[in-house]
Amino acid sequence: MKLRRPLKNQGSYQMYTEKEITELIGQTVSLIPEHTWPVVADQLSARIVDTMPSEILEQLTGNPMGFEEAEKSLLNFYLQSKEKREDLIADSFGFVGAESTLYFLEALELDKIPDPKQKQEAS
Repeated sequence: MKLRRPLKNQGSYQMYTEKEITELIGQTVSLIPEHTWPVVADQLSARIVDTMPSEILEQLTGNPMGFEEAEKSLLNFYLQSKEKREDLIADSFGFVGAESTLYFLEALELDKIPDPKQKQEAS
């Protein structure tokens, strides 16, 4: 499933080179705590669907109003494997915008979400 939308078509005043985009995606992925990926995938899938054009939504679900179905489909896709994490960030950068995605991730305060493994070890 390729949803990629180039950053330069976002209307952003900043143009990024392919290398810069790839590096930014890698840096973003590396900063997200392992145990928070389900939250990240859920939240970013919803943001991607909220910003995607109705034509793409219809291609994805067969329904131009299939928001919930699209969110579930994307969430399942992004949670398939760790390799999909870069796809998630790249798609979010493309649809939502790189800066908006980064601000959104920061607002999630992922560093404050407790790691369930640490709770088990402390018990």
